[in-house]
Amino acid sequence: MFETEVQDMFQRLRKSSDFSSEFAKRRAVLILSLAYGLGLRLSEIQRLSLSDIDFSENMVKIERQKNKRTTYLPI
Repeated sequence: MFETEVQDMFQRLRKSSDFSSEFAKRRAVLILSLAYGLGLRLSEIQRLSLSDIDFSENMVKIERQKNKRTTYLPI
C-alpha cells in the first residue's frame, strides 16, 4: 500500500503546474527522490551542499544531527 502512495506522490509532482519552470520541477523531483531513496530527514536535506556530494565515488556525506555522526551513503 505504501509503495503505491509514494508512486502516486511522484506522479502528481511530475504533473504539477505549480512550478515556475521545467527545471524547477525536475529539481524538486530529484531532491525528493534523493531524500526518499536515502531516508533523509528534512533538516539533513536543508544542510546538504554541493561539496557533500562526491560524484566520482557516487557518495553523499550526511551530517547526522541526531547522533552527531557523519554518514556516507551511496547515490
